[in-house]
Amino acid sequence: MLTSTGTTDQDESEQVITSNWTEWSRTIGISTTEEEARGQLRRAFDLSRSGGHPLWHLIVVNWLFGDVQSFLAAYALMGSDTDVEVERDVSTSSPSGPEGDPRRERLIFMLRAEGTSMSEAAKSIGVDVTTAMTWAVTAGYAVKRRPKTLHPGIRKRLIELLERGEEKLAAATMASVSVGTVTRTLFTEVGLHERWREACRRRTQDEHRLCWQRLLDDYGGSGVKVMRGLAPATYGWLYRNDREWLQAHTPMPVLRAADARRDAVWLQRDEDLRVAVCRAAVELASESGRQRVFLWELYQAVPVLKPKLRALNRLPLTRKVIEFVLAWRTQQGALEDLIGY
Repeated sequence: MLTSTGTTDQDESEQVITSNWTEWSRTIGISTTEEEARGQLRRAFDLSRSGGHPLWHLIVVNWLFGDVQSFLAAYALMGSDTDVEVERDVSTSSPSGPEGDPRRERLIFMLRAEGTSMSEAAKSIGVDVTTAMTWAVTAGYAVKRRPKTLHPGIRKRLIELLERGEEKLAAATMASVSVGTVTRTLFTEVGLHERWREACRRRTQDEHRLCWQRLLDDYGGSGVKVMRGLAPATYGWLYRNDREWLQAHTPMPVLRAADARRDAVWLQRDEDLRVAVCRAAVELASESGRQRVFLWELYQAVPVLKPKLRALNRLPLTRKVIEFVLAWRTQQGALEDLIGY
């Protein structure tokens, strides 16, 4: 349809949108001319392109909604079960604008002080009903709803599940609603999204703490490296988000356990070497005409003895046998009877 200026409604709408974009893009310094702004706008909405840079998405969101929270709340309201009293009018829709937008203040005043309905207030200030609902939720105003398919009892149950920290899918399953309904509820119930995020954090914290405590009870003696290897995700989360608790529940270094293992090895080595020295000493002492046994004879008969002579302080049984054998003389009697091995 032609307008009074000879252009179509679509052409005029495109001119309004381009003019709005040009003015806004100049204020944030991403364009200097109208032609440059047109090119940016075309690139941002060109569906034939294989993909757009995420920064362009953020810029457009900021242009249309003013901030990410308003965009997310508006997105959550898409397909909402809420009845509205007027049809959505694209010509009256507008971006959220900055926080200081006087229309926001006027909207909240009309809702709180004058008791105006949401659709009437939105129409009065010249914005879309969804935009008005988004502004109201952002300002902490509880939007009144007339549910179609979401029964008040179901909604109450859903809110309880979310405040308990249930994930979206789990909450949707337990409340017998769609994930989209859960998302809309999160963004249209004042303060619920923040309470849900905190509950999820506490729930995750409790799960990781319980997992780590069980590992500490079962594998604490093996050291933190073993525990960390058994549950790397739990250790990583606690290290990043709950480090003070993690440090208070970390086992002491397993030096004592290592020492005990080393001591056990040396004890067995000492016993084996003692038996070998006793056997060699008895054989040497039983030779005809033998008066005594020398040390060099012992480590010739037991080759592994010589390297251990420097470590006799860790081989007390072997050292005691060597001292006894070296002090033995024929006059004392048979070494085999005296040594008692």
